[in-house]
Amino acid sequence: MSGQASRSYVLTIILTFWARVEYQALRYIPWVALKDAGKRHKHARYGDNNAFQTILLDYNGASLLITIVTAIKNKHFLVLSVVLTSVILRVQIVLTSGLFFVNLTQFSHEVPVDLLDSFSDHVPEIPKDFIYDPRLYGAERASWSIGLNPNFTIPGLALQKFDAEKTIASMENTTELSVVVEGITASLDCENPQVNVWPTLLDSRLNYKGSSKLLNATIKGGIYVGSEASKDEFFLMYYWEDLSTKSNFSAPFFLAIAFSSGWNRTDNTSIPMTAAVLCKMTWPISQYTVTYKAGALSIQPLKNRKSRSVNGGLFEFLWRAYPSGNLSSAVKRKRDEWSTHEIGLGGMIPTDKVTSNMDLFSTSIPATAEHITLIPFQVGMSLYRDSMITVQELLQSDNLEQVMRLYHTHYSSLMAHYDLRTTIAQTTEGSLTQILSRVDMQTPICQTMVGLFGLALILTLPLFWLLAPKDGFVPREARTLAGLATLLSKSEDLLDKFRGYGSADLTTVSKRSRGLYSAALIHRSNMPLFPAYQICDEMQDTLIMKYDSIEAQPDRSVSWYQPWTLSLIWRGVFLTLTICSLVALIMLLDISDRSYGLGMATNDDLRHYLWTLVPSAFFVGLSLYLGLCDFELRSLAPFVALRAKDPSTLSSLLVSFADELGIKTLWRSLKDRNLTLLSSKTIVFLCGLLPVFTPSLFSVEKREMKKTIRAREIEWFEPPDNGSVPSTNSQIAGASILMGNMSFPPWTYEDLVVPRIDLFNSSLLDDDSMVIAEVQAIRAALKCSFSQGITSLEFDIGTQHRSIPSTDLPICSGKPEIFTTGSNGFSYGYGSDHGYILYSWGLCAGHSENSTSYTASLACYETIEKVNVSTALFGSKLEIKDSHPPIPNERSARPSSIHLNPDKLYTYLTDVIPPQWRLERPHSDGLLPSIVTSRYAIPMEWLGDEKHSEDVIAAVKRHHGIFRAQALSDIRRPFKNTAAGPQFTWKDLPSSPSYFDAQLHYDALRVVQNSAVTHVLVSILGFIFMLHAFTMWRSEKEGYRYAIPKPPGSIAAIASLLADSNFFRGLPEDSQWATEKRHRSYFSDKTFRMGWFLRRNNSGEQIRVFTIDAVEGDTDSDTRAGECHRTA
Repeated sequence: MSGQASRSYVLTIILTFWARVEYQALRYIPWVALKDAGKRHKHARYGDNNAFQTILLDYNGASLLITIVTAIKNKHFLVLSVVLTSVILRVQIVLTSGLFFVNLTQFSHEVPVDLLDSFSDHVPEIPKDFIYDPRLYGAERASWSIGLNPNFTIPGLALQKFDAEKTIASMENTTELSVVVEGITASLDCENPQVNVWPTLLDSRLNYKGSSKLLNATIKGGIYVGSEASKDEFFLMYYWEDLSTKSNFSAPFFLAIAFSSGWNRTDNTSIPMTAAVLCKMTWPISQYTVTYKAGALSIQPLKNRKSRSVNGGLFEFLWRAYPSGNLSSAVKRKRDEWSTHEIGLGGMIPTDKVTSNMDLFSTSIPATAEHITLIPFQVGMSLYRDSMITVQELLQSDNLEQVMRLYHTHYSSLMAHYDLRTTIAQTTEGSLTQILSRVDMQTPICQTMVGLFGLALILTLPLFWLLAPKDGFVPREARTLAGLATLLSKSEDLLDKFRGYGSADLTTVSKRSRGLYSAALIHRSNMPLFPAYQICDEMQDTLIMKYDSIEAQPDRSVSWYQPWTLSLIWRGVFLTLTICSLVALIMLLDISDRSYGLGMATNDDLRHYLWTLVPSAFFVGLSLYLGLCDFELRSLAPFVALRAKDPSTLSSLLVSFADELGIKTLWRSLKDRNLTLLSSKTIVFLCGLLPVFTPSLFSVEKREMKKTIRAREIEWFEPPDNGSVPSTNSQIAGASILMGNMSFPPWTYEDLVVPRIDLFNSSLLDDDSMVIAEVQAIRAALKCSFSQGITSLEFDIGTQHRSIPSTDLPICSGKPEIFTTGSNGFSYGYGSDHGYILYSWGLCAGHSENSTSYTASLACYETIEKVNVSTALFGSKLEIKDSHPPIPNERSARPSSIHLNPDKLYTYLTDVIPPQWRLERPHSDGLLPSIVTSRYAIPMEWLGDEKHSEDVIAAVKRHHGIFRAQALSDIRRPFKNTAAGPQFTWKDLPSSPSYFDAQLHYDALRVVQNSAVTHVLVSILGFIFMLHAFTMWRSEKEGYRYAIPKPPGSIAAIASLLADSNFFRGLPEDSQWATEKRHRSYFSDKTFRMGWFLRRNNSGEQIRVFTIDAVEGDTDSDTRAGECHRTA
């Protein structure tokens, strides 16, 4: 916020210099008024009184409001101009602190983004010794069964990979990255041909016939249904054809038919029902705008995008990915019998029969051609309406088409993800969104300040034509007491009027001024040789008859002038305010440091001004008061010097502390050792720093906040039948995480399964929030016994030791290579209470089959543990992120009563082991192959090195925990919800636990107190407090509140103090026109003081008068200044 500080600094400097302009304008305007009155004195009439416009006028001693009103009344527009401009400058200083505010603003930066791959537009040729890739099939099952997708894919679209994390990490405070990349999806052009179906006489076939406009061909053929034709069953048929490898003009297409025999058992008749869809397919590679934010991708097709297509044999490549090598050949078995004009001439298309209550989603894809046509229907129906569709609904053409579209787009994108990527090293331009704290302007304050600046400019215009005339308005400056006395030395009328009134207060002097019409005149005559500057009473002859002379009542008890600013009460009040503000700053800083700021920053309401304008207004008010104190002290300083025991002419008559620059006053006070003025002026300079630092005292920063909220667990864990085998979906999830590099499903991370929680007030969550909660998770742990050997597998089951010679096991092929073996989820009992799982690995000797040079065995049994974990949950969906994994408290781990049957534990995991590994090691199964091929793989050579046995054991336990965590996630049960399954209705379900405290972390704009600025302000306020207290003590000691009977700001007040003085004796005739140097010489040999002196009145009686006089003078003489000369 340096901009605010610099603007306050500039305004403070301007105000400092303007204060001198203001003082001089207010100080000399009475003299200007006297000169103007002299020009108009011929027009003065009986009863005119201008005393309050001239000799009694004291703008410097009046309050702001009275000054403004008086200036308007007297039409002193110069005074009005400078005073209002001064007010505007002070208001501007206050407004400057609230002019700016911090706002979070989004900026887009063009940055280079690394592209990691590109898509090939040619399908790889399928080799003769092709072995299917299990990742594609595993990803397809994982996507629709548990909602997992590979990175840079979304259902139906595969995207070009780019290094988003590297780009985002290159710049701070970034939120998202947008980049244009290529993507592959399947584009379908479909029709619903009308297909007629009728049974044959043999009741073992259903004939069909239809017409396709897309293919310009007739679709006909027969479907063998055997003895099922006379039953009320459903039949699904799927066929594809891809001749694009032979002809670029032949688009791949597929045909799907769903029909029912429609058998009527009442009259043994058949009315078949059918629905068909035929689609041509292309695979365009198009451009998309991809936005990466918080690990999630959002896609927007690029307008006017460039596009290319994948060419050749994609259908055949799609179907090769399923776990049976003969599936593809089974589907294309009759392809050559089809022509481009007629489809299915006598051909038999494989067909699957399903029943209306058949669970199509749990039907596994076997290793034969059985149920082959269920694949597209199974996947498509799983993706359609969250699997809320039945086989019977496929008889509606719209449903059938949508199911087929979902399958082909979904599976095509997965195929492209795994098989059409080519690694590249290129860069492209991306747009990185960065959120920065930017300084913005408060529109109302900005408009107000502009208006005030304009008003100040208008107000200063009168200065150009109301300036002092070239020939001046007084012979010499009336800055000092000596200068004032010299100007009044020839004004007999005025001095006679105030003889004997030196000790009178301002009210008495004002009464004495009744009827005066004063004017300044320059009397020029032959004698004296020099003109005389006189303030004359133009109504003296007429007013003498009306007003009696008021004799002064000499009295040593004087009512001293005590300005409110020097009152002990007000000084005490402001000393208290100073120390309170100092303490408040320290306390607020402590609160700001402990509480992540002082409060929420709001820029759209009045609360913004609470921490911007209010502190500045307070310090400006404090500075204004201390400035008034300083002005009073400087104004009274000459009079205090005159009343001192050892008066000094230089510090009393010839110096004006009020009418000089502050730095000069500071230097003079330091030189003269005037500690009162030195400390007072130092306070003013320190106060000038307050508005400079105040705008930077508070700032708006983005802080991570913490708030305690109420949360509770809403789930518990219990298998439906203790010891049951985990579901296929859970095994798919575990395998996909390990082998397919997929993300963890919600509420799981590695081996930890976290119960879902519910917040008492979920409205507190947003996309950027984070909740940290300590909950009780479960995990699968292995309790193991490790043994090593050379030529045999050694392991312990309970208390029994087992030894199996390696020659009894088919583990080595005669080559010196790593081997792995073990139980694929089956258990060894051996009288133990636990079912054991065996993991064995080692190094083959190489000199013969099944000979080993190192063996290691790990016999383990599984336990389910409960453990307290500190979990960070992000966003409104409370997601666990890899960047903030749950942290278990290992000391809290304890066994759970939950038990899962380990039989056939790793069946599905074995199926997704890379095929090359299975070819080279046909006897490898179970978990061990995954620890050297998964995303958490360890080097394979560690399996043959006994030095890394601990690393291998840790890898086994880690992989087992990750794989089994998905099975544990399958047994979540909501509290007090018997709808979780009928098998739970007999149980006494536990009640939901009570709410517990969690921590909500969120980013918020907070008002933060600046520590450095606070310490500066505290130091300044500390010095101000001490100097103010010292000034208070010194001024009281030196009698500033008992220096003078009346305010010294008016001409009449000074005239009353000088009227009885012999001050004028010995002044040369040219004293009013002498240079400053010569004028000072008149008083260099005299010492003056202010006090009581003896004088003779008009009757010749001696009286005591309060006046300023020379100590060496004749205190008993009558001194006259000379008569006032009037022009006719």
